[in-house]
Amino acid sequence: MCLGYVDGAFGVTARGGQLSYSATAAAGKATAAGAMHNNDQFPAGKMVPVFWNLTSKDDGVNYGHVAIWDGQGGFYWEGNHSSTPNHLTYAELTAVLNGQQPINGKLVTDSFTGASLIGWSDNLEGVQILSK
Repeated sequence: MCLGYVDGAFGVTARGGQLSYSATAAAGKATAAGAMHNNDQFPAGKMVPVFWNLTSKDDGVNYGHVAIWDGQGGFYWEGNHSSTPNHLTYAELTAVLNGQQPINGKLVTDSFTGASLIGWSDNLEGVQILSK
């Protein structure tokens, strides 16, 4: 759900290729394209996708998570257990991903574990978001 939300927000469609099945797969595409910035130095004034590792408790697969850095200190995130977008600060999002704060009434860590930042990208699904 989160990757579909982010792809849609940036207007990314399949366009002759296939969209990734998970945020981790999309992060892998960005890494392979040389577009992944493995840090939390998100660009001021620019919206970009930000990726995390997040492993499912059900099947042990790292589906990851992706949110949109708003360029001003916050993140837009398609909410857990809801299609309602949330706007969170970095501290709030970190607390949610570490099971210290519920979102939409539930803890992410009920379903997932292993949250760690991968980084942000200027490319999403092969589409350049920011000029290099």
